[in-house]
Amino acid sequence: MRGEVLHDAFDAELLRALLKLAEEGRGEYDDDLTQRLAAEGIARAMGAGHVESMGPTEGATRAEWSQGLLRAAHDRLREAAPQL
Repeated sequence: MRGEVLHDAFDAELLRALLKLAEEGRGEYDDDLTQRLAAEGIARAMGAGHVESMGPTEGATRAEWSQGLLRAAHDRLREAAPQL
């Protein structure tokens, strides 16, 4: 269900929370798993199918894939800002 809420209806606060987890982890514990799951949730929120949201396509690194997702999510927040 990660990202499904944002896939069906935009919620800026939820997207910001996922971005924070994907970029920073969970504070003092800097949890790679939490960051990976947050990135996968962002992928679903940005419209990726289940398989596509699980990681990079062949030829891309997880870091490149994650950075592209984070840029797209930040862009989505900027686009929505005037509407909020």
